[in-house]
Amino acid sequence: MGSFVGAEEARERIGAALDAIDAAHDVLRETGSHAAGNEFRVEVAERLETQERPVHRRRERRRWLRLGPQGPDGMSRLSGLLEARAYFEAIEAAVRPGRHQPEGAEPAERDRRTVAQRCHDALKLGFKTAIDCGELGAHRGHPVTVVVTTTLADLDRAAHAVADPAVPMPAPALTGGGSRLPMPDLIRMAATAIHYSPASGSYPHAVFDDHTGRPLYLGRQKRIATADQRLICYARDRGCTRPNCLVPGYRCEVHHSPDWAAGGRTDADKPHFACDADHDDASNGHWRTNVTDNGRLGWADGSGPPHINRAHHPEELLRADSDPPDEDGG
Repeated sequence: MGSFVGAEEARERIGAALDAIDAAHDVLRETGSHAAGNEFRVEVAERLETQERPVHRRRERRRWLRLGPQGPDGMSRLSGLLEARAYFEAIEAAVRPGRHQPEGAEPAERDRRTVAQRCHDALKLGFKTAIDCGELGAHRGHPVTVVVTTTLADLDRAAHAVADPAVPMPAPALTGGGSRLPMPDLIRMAATAIHYSPASGSYPHAVFDDHTGRPLYLGRQKRIATADQRLICYARDRGCTRPNCLVPGYRCEVHHSPDWAAGGRTDADKPHFACDADHDDASNGHWRTNVTDNGRLGWADGSGPPHINRAHHPEELLRADSDPPDEDGG
């Protein structure tokens, strides 16, 4: 059983609490117009919050982060409530004036970044370091990394454009998340990336038909691995292949057509991207899929002919490509 508090002890405790409240009011009156006043308010609020319920539980419930859509300039708005402030503060301190400047800045060049811009660069540095460390595990069959799709011709043209401003820069490359990556950024990232795989002793690469984009050859002298299949899907499909689905490649599974359960093969042109929901629907017979002559995956619900997904290939709409693609590449 709990013990009772006597009247005298109760008066002492209540009196001490009231004195503490009066003292807090005095501090607020003295510091209310200064920066210290705000810090004092936070301190008092946290102590009161701790007495009611554990603060960390409330913070866990309130945390959130949302990355908005990419704008025409390639920028995205980030908003949310950050719980892991201690990690961010340490990285932000490292990105002090003159340190960890954007790529291309001369070491002796004066750091003209604003405080907000250095905060942005600190977050970017944290993301890059996390990717580079190689300790994020695997995602759907291959190590967590940035997957970018472009053509050899565009990459070569971009390299010339970086060296010669008179050469026009090609359109941005596409990431596995569906965003656009400017070619100069891709070249800077590729300069420090590791393309060689010591475990397999080979360079992963795929060869596609110039006109149709259909995979012809996978550059590994062994049976196709899941990671290689996904790289082909990133390059060809970019995202879920079900018509009008916007799910990017990072969030897709590999769907076989014919379905794996029905004897589908693992040839380079058989696996295609499908998001979790559409993959389940196709496997359950709600959709029928078949590979077109051009290697794209057509989807049909039984009410009409199969269609392919143009959502991840807006350039095809500009060319007025046929749907499904004609045998000659349309």
